Amino acid sequence: MTRKTLTGLVISLLSVASGAQAALQTSGASFVAFNAGEAVNVDYVSNGARTNKPQLPFGQTLVSSVTRNTITAGTQSFTITGQHNGTQSTGCTLFSSLSDGTTVASQSADALNVSGAWTRTATMTAVQLPSTARVLAICSIPGNFQGVVHGISTTP
Repeated sequence: MTRKTLTGLVISLLSVASGAQAALQTSGASFVAFNAGEAVNVDYVSNGARTNKPQLPFGQTLVSSVTRNTITAGTQSFTITGQHNGTQSTGCTLFSSLSDGTTVASQSADALNVSGAWTRTATMTAVQLPSTARVLAICSIPGNFQGVVHGISTTP
């Protein structure tokens, strides 16, 4: 191989390696009913999950595991996106838990009294996200098809 080709190959490999820390996506379609008896109320659409459960008093609570990178220092951000029809509220909390179910940390990412598209971010430190931790998102969304949770982006 020529030196030029070899250099190009190394640069390409480095680009792929650095992409390993790119944002990971968890689709809104991964959300399911928090209460199994309400599964029939969850409606999956091309851009996420919504509910036909009556709006009052709370809409519906959905839960999803969140894809993440393992970090050993710094922070990790979880950005939740969604959409409201008119002024609505969605409350989301992210939990970091160990395999035995022990909660290490939780962070809120609420979109309260928002109309239209919304984005909220919660950040956790490496201490809050040990390498064996799993991340879970629990979101209470508006009923009557008035809100959609699109998904969660995790960086790094």
